[in-house]
Amino acid sequence: MIDLASIRIRPFETGDRDFILSLVPRFIENAIPPGRSSIQVIAGIERPLCQFMDERPPIDALLIAEQEAHPLGFIYLQAKVDGFSLERHGHVADVAVTAAAEGTGLGRLLMAEAEIWAQTKGYRFLTLNAFASNQAVRQWYEGQGYEPEMMRYFKPLN
Repeated sequence: MIDLASIRIRPFETGDRDFILSLVPRFIENAIPPGRSSIQVIAGIERPLCQFMDERPPIDALLIAEQEAHPLGFIYLQAKVDGFSLERHGHVADVAVTAAAEGTGLGRLLMAEAEIWAQTKGYRFLTLNAFASNQAVRQWYEGQGYEPEMMRYFKPLN
């Protein structure tokens, strides 16, 4: 049973790599963008995660949520520059929890940690991306106060 009061959120450690990569397939459980293969999407999610885990840039953060030293989820946060205002801000690149932790509030806890991280950096806002076809995750984000800003369109050319 997951008790949010006993959750510890800590920075990534080298031994977390396999756990983090094991959660990447969760991103395509409910939706795959049109014109993309599952292999492409998984590789596209893994690439920046692996780059962070290899290089550990100090401006970004990869945080692990664990209970009694058992990892249950992660959130990957990046420093970005807004294309409109040129203002630095925080970006939630990825957030995932284990199937057992889904629906327990752990994702909300990780998102709250993202806000704390961004505020300590002096950022005024956070951004994130979601697959347009993943209605469940879009509703989840909107329920936490995120608003859609843009929609990216994709057309495969044969």
